[in-house]
Amino acid sequence: MKFEIYQTDNSNIIFMPFKEEMKKSFSLDRYGYQKVFEGECQLSTNPYITLEEIFTRFNRDDRPNPTTMRSLSISDIVILDGRTYYCDSIGFKEISMTIKKRCRRYGNKQR
Repeated sequence: MKFEIYQTDNSNIIFMPFKEEMKKSFSLDRYGYQKVFEGECQLSTNPYITLEEIFTRFNRDDRPNPTTMRSLSISDIVILDGRTYYCDSIGFKEISMTIKKRCRRYGNKQR
């Protein structure tokens, strides 16, 4: 299953837990998110298990693309199986939003 990771350096949101008022206006463009990784993974029957596996993999020193992305952290976005998830202070929160295609991609595609 394809997944993508987006990160931002915007000081208004970076490392911040998701707030309910963000639901109305959340967009990758508004907060300056950029695609930093795209890869493949095995999808569990529960997407939250898969998200936790991605979180663990991208928090190791030997994570893919360590020079072009920081470890997966609060405020990062993971798109998995067509659904968008916000990395929150505890676990992930599914959010709905549209993604404009102009976000840049860094690093190599992982298979």
